[in-house]
Amino acid sequence: MDIRQVWPVFPKGEECTLSNRDMENIEHASGILMTGGYTYRYIKIYTENEISSLIESRYRSGIPFAGVSAGAILSIRLGFLPNAALKPHFSEKKRFTELINKMISSKSGFGFGIDDGICVQILEEKDVEVYGKGRLYLLKRMQENQFECWVLTSGSKFSCDFRNVHSPLRF
Repeated sequence: MDIRQVWPVFPKGEECTLSNRDMENIEHASGILMTGGYTYRYIKIYTENEISSLIESRYRSGIPFAGVSAGAILSIRLGFLPNAALKPHFSEKKRFTELINKMISSKSGFGFGIDDGICVQILEEKDVEVYGKGRLYLLKRMQENQFECWVLTSGSKFSCDFRNVHSPLRF
């Protein structure tokens, strides 16, 4: 992809809305990168119906969506990775219990614990490849409160139908 121009899109001050110009920039974007930030504010702004509908339509039309920290969490809230929970800064903040609790409360079949320095590329919501330094902790619900865990590093690849908890992981 040839990136020639970047438009930052963000609410002004303490507002929780985007300008018409910001909405136009999303509408014409060839990719969307959500950076880190205040997660709950991001959820309030970007899951608002008009904004989330626009981002989802751009994603479903084939433009890439990338998220860092709060932006990665937002990808789950926007429904881009069905049946999954996600915790960034995983090892650094010792979030294993948080991820299990999130999977239980959201009834997710899969959990992603992502260390700082790790990039998880997911294509077509099923093909996964891990890049960077650190680890990806992949959890899969086996029974109501029983989970299997894989620890993956850079170069690891697998496929799975994330819509179906019974789908096998193919490494």
